[in-house]
Amino acid sequence: MKFDQLPNEILIECFQYLNTFDIFYSFYRLNYRFNKLIRNILLNLSLPEKNQSLFRELFYKLTINSQLRNQIISLKISKTWKQLSSFFSSFSLTDFSQLQLLSLIDLDDRNSEENKSMLLSLSNFYNGYLNDLNYETCEILSNLYLPKIQMKFSINYKIMFITSLTIKDCYFNDICQLFIYAPMLNYLHIESLNAPWYGRIEINHISICAFYLKQFIVDCSEVDFKIFEFLLKQTPNLEILTIDNSCGVDMTDDKGWQNLIQSSLHHLKIFKFEFIVSTKQNISLDKFQNDFWSKDHHWDIICVVNPINTRFFTIPYQNNKFELNLKTKIFGITLINKSKVFRYVTELYIDFLNENFHDYYFENVKSLKIYQTSDYIEKFYINQKQKEKFFESLPVIVNLSNLKHLDITRIENIISSTDLLNILKKARKLSSLEIKTSVLMSLLINDELCQYLNEMIKILIIDQHYDAKFIEFNEVSKFCQAFSNIEQLQCAIGHTSTFLYIINHMTKLKNLKIRLSKNSIQNSSMWLETMALELNINCTVV
Repeated sequence: MKFDQLPNEILIECFQYLNTFDIFYSFYRLNYRFNKLIRNILLNLSLPEKNQSLFRELFYKLTINSQLRNQIISLKISKTWKQLSSFFSSFSLTDFSQLQLLSLIDLDDRNSEENKSMLLSLSNFYNGYLNDLNYETCEILSNLYLPKIQMKFSINYKIMFITSLTIKDCYFNDICQLFIYAPMLNYLHIESLNAPWYGRIEINHISICAFYLKQFIVDCSEVDFKIFEFLLKQTPNLEILTIDNSCGVDMTDDKGWQNLIQSSLHHLKIFKFEFIVSTKQNISLDKFQNDFWSKDHHWDIICVVNPINTRFFTIPYQNNKFELNLKTKIFGITLINKSKVFRYVTELYIDFLNENFHDYYFENVKSLKIYQTSDYIEKFYINQKQKEKFFESLPVIVNLSNLKHLDITRIENIISSTDLLNILKKARKLSSLEIKTSVLMSLLINDELCQYLNEMIKILIIDQHYDAKFIEFNEVSKFCQAFSNIEQLQCAIGHTSTFLYIINHMTKLKNLKIRLSKNSIQNSSMWLETMALELNINCTVV
């Protein structure tokens, strides 16, 4: 189906992902239908930094068309105050009745007095990002009522009526100042809480309180338990606490956490965490296993150990990636429903020599990489029983019905055509495959496997490494028959004749990325790309 044949509902959904400039440049005046659609959708306007002709063209449309102004729900201006000044010299925010968000990104600091007066006119719409807020700008913001703001916090010693705040990165002192000067804060999300530059922090003399804070999220933390203990004692009404990827000292002090929750966090309902310590510390693996955690609060915690680190985390595991290597072991899972533990994992890496499969279940994996530990392979022979055990166990620990991508580039001497065929039969959504050329060509002797590959695989990657085997001309016919429905291909090709055969016989191919052997390049990459383009194939030669 062509794009212009899609129903209006789908087109409107697509337009939501496009900037207003893109919509007008591509579809305005295309036909009556698109013009009518454009006049009845909500728009996200991002003013271009360099293309002034586009800026002037849309500026003119906004000037003469009040209906268009009322369609804009978000406005983003980047880099220069000149556009901001030009824009608001002609328009007021009241001219945009549907406007919900105004974002100013990385604006320079020149003409600060003029900039201050301009910002003061923006009322509740301002949304600052990263480091674009200097001291003067923060001072202006302290006088505005801002229910939502995202910025790198910079204290200005004035009360800021912020209720929801996301911070890119900060330190302990920043949070203390925030609790003082943003007392109405209800939601605080810190992407990175950094360890102090100058060692130990004296916290006993600090007096603060975040009385209204209900939800506190930290994505990554380097600070120790004492810092969290102090901060959380200032949040008496906290209901939701999330601390992910935390490697601070004593964060696995389960008794300390229990005492803190019992004494200071009486309203805490949800506590999610992942605490990471070095495996060399020989830490006790039965932490967080008493009745306080599992029975009183229904917070189930398990421990995963590998040669590098030990992780304690509440279930379900919050990260979407997980690696199950040769020596990965899991503890505390005996009485827990295994299907709940890794429900959010969509990207899984498995060493096929791990023998603790019975402890795991991954329900929603979309990308699976199977690999072998090279050091182990060099020292030990892998027998047939080990191979059979792994491929028999794989459907038991991984729900293959959701799998979309499979990477088997690192088990070249292990997987057979029957093994791959059995995976394909269970993974009916699988459409993307990574595999080494030498392995792939050896597997294509299985006609039933070829039939499944032809039916299912739309993306094929067989050249991720420069030592990859090239597809030679005497192999290309069988290759093209097995993958006649391929839409995206990345491979290494031994000769330009192989390239020409591929682009002429893979009729559904849309994107092609190839590497030619040095001794076979007879034509420039531009010529090859042109040849592919004539067949509507986007080709890149590397």
